[in-house]
Amino acid sequence: MAVLAYVAMTQDVLKEGEEKKRIGIYASIASFILFSMIQFRDGPFVRPHPAFWRVVLGINLLYEGAMVFLLFQDVDSARSMMKFLDPSLGKPLPEKSYAENCDLTVQNVWNAIDIFCLAHALGWFGKALILRDYWFCWILSIAFEFAEYSLQHQLANFAECWWDHWILDVLVCNWLGTYLGMKTCQYFEVKHYIWRGFRQTRGIRSKTKRVISQFSPHDWTTFKWEGTASFGHYFTVVLLLAVFLAAELNPFYLKVSALRWCCYVSVMR
Repeated sequence: MAVLAYVAMTQDVLKEGEEKKRIGIYASIASFILFSMIQFRDGPFVRPHPAFWRVVLGINLLYEGAMVFLLFQDVDSARSMMKFLDPSLGKPLPEKSYAENCDLTVQNVWNAIDIFCLAHALGWFGKALILRDYWFCWILSIAFEFAEYSLQHQLANFAECWWDHWILDVLVCNWLGTYLGMKTCQYFEVKHYIWRGFRQTRGIRSKTKRVISQFSPHDWTTFKWEGTASFGHYFTVVLLLAVFLAAELNPFYLKVSALRWCCYVSVMR
C-alpha cells in the first residue's frame, strides 16, 4: 500500500488521460489481489503455499468480473477498453502460412517447426496432467485435427499440410507432451511422500530436495474415466470432449477477431 501511495502522489510526470487511467486500473488490481491474498479462505491446494492459490482465486474473480462487465458493452467499446491495459493493441498480428509447400521433405518439415511446436507439447503435457488418460488424450488430439480440417474455410491458420496435421502435430508434439504428462502422473502416483519440515531436514542436499518438493503436489489421486462403463459415463466423457474442443478453438477465433479489429483501426486512422 505504501508503494501505491508513493506512485499516486508522484505521478505528476505521467501524461494526463489514458496514462493515469491505466495506472489507476493497475493499482486497483494490485490492491484487490493483495486483499485476496490476506483475507480469502484457503482452498484445497496447499503447494507451494496457500497464499499463492488465494492470489490465483483473486485473479480469477477479477477476470470473471471483467467478463461480466464486457458482456454488457458493445463490441467497439469493449475493444477500445483493452487499450487501457495495453496501448500496443491495434496493430496487425503476424501471420504464417502452413500450407504453401506440402512436399514431405526434411527441409519443409524443418521450416514448419516453430515456437508453436513447443506450445503443442507443453499444452498436451498439461492436458495429460488434467485428464490422466491416454485414450482420452489421443481421441481429443485426433478430434482437434478433424476440427481444423472442417474449419479451414473460416480460419486460415487451420490450413496445414497433411504431414503437419498427422505427423508433426499428432505423432510428435502431441504424443510427446502426452507421454511426458502421463509419465509424470505415474511418478506422482508411486512416489513416496515425506512431508517433514525444513528445519527437521538435515544436510544441504536434503534441504534442497525439501525446497523443490514444496512445489510438488501435496498428494495425488489416480482417476479412471471408464467411458463405456455406463451411459452416464459415456455422456459425461463426450460432453467433456466437446468442452475441451470448444476451449481449444476459442483462442483461434479470438485471434481472428483481434486481427479484424486491427485492420479496422488501421483503416480508421
